Amino acid sequence: MKALVLLMLLSLPPAYVDRDEIGRDARMSVIAGAIAEVSDRASCVGEYASKTGCVRIWDDGEKKLAALLVTKGWHESRFARHVHAGECKPDECDAVVVKGIVFHRARSPWQLQRTAYSDPEWSTMVGTSFEATRDAAWAAAKVLAEGQRRCKSARGALSWYGWQRCEASGVGNRLVTYERLMKEGIR
Repeated sequence: MKALVLLMLLSLPPAYVDRDEIGRDARMSVIAGAIAEVSDRASCVGEYASKTGCVRIWDDGEKKLAALLVTKGWHESRFARHVHAGECKPDECDAVVVKGIVFHRARSPWQLQRTAYSDPEWSTMVGTSFEATRDAAWAAAKVLAEGQRRCKSARGALSWYGWQRCEASGVGNRLVTYERLMKEGIR
């Protein structure tokens, strides 16, 4: 699964600021490993199939969840290294200015804000380490799973993630990316 996710990640263009990033493939490998593990955990497959207490939150196939996680991360941040590292610029990561101080409301390549879905991972989901990336991917998977549960489609999961409704006009490009990843990489 990790190899498949890595192929998906590398099939997408890097963030403009990362076009000459040294070590990008290694960082993408960390992201791929995190997405693969989270997709297995959410689906209770792979190493999680035999784990007592695995609670399945995703019923539509771990490969579909992996493609949705790649899609969301790419559309939210292009998996830019500085966003992944928690080093957002003043106008990024849902920034707000309060009394001249910039606060970033969103974290991780998936640009998660603090909600009931992300709160358990909030303090551990910043950084480029495997653990931080996995925690961020898990929080994102919970949001996508809720969208899939409520809306019964990939379009609905993508819409729910950003707009908390099953149909949103801004989901078109994300759906095109997801469908391309599904067509080219997952058969």
